[in-house]
Amino acid sequence: MAEIDDRLLRIVFDVAVHSMDFGSGFLDDEEVAALREVAVTLGVDPAEATPGNFRCQYRGHHAASVYLDHYMFTDPGGVLRNAYRQRSDFPAGVKLTGIRSAHTLAKVPADVLRMHCPDCGQTWDALDPIPRLRP
Repeated sequence: MAEIDDRLLRIVFDVAVHSMDFGSGFLDDEEVAALREVAVTLGVDPAEATPGNFRCQYRGHHAASVYLDHYMFTDPGGVLRNAYRQRSDFPAGVKLTGIRSAHTLAKVPADVLRMHCPDCGQTWDALDPIPRLRP
């Protein structure tokens, strides 16, 4: 096995980690593991060598935050939520909100609690199971 001077290894490490493409998703599991190993060898925190899309995997959990979403979905009763449709398309007695100037369109509003992890980019319903981490 050849030995590499720490100064040269540090230069190559810095080029890789501080590249504009570092967090673009082009690295695979083996390459990230190697960069993390080099970081330990250089006495650098391995988190510095971990692109954002791998942070959850190495941290062991998502850094998710909750937010209200208004995405379109069909509720268990079969009523379409958060989508503008003709008022006549909705069942009688359903509370609608609509465009005041065009009284023909309306929607059945529904706020949905969602979770988003800014590191891996995953989004899920807050009451659903937490998505699995990458292997």
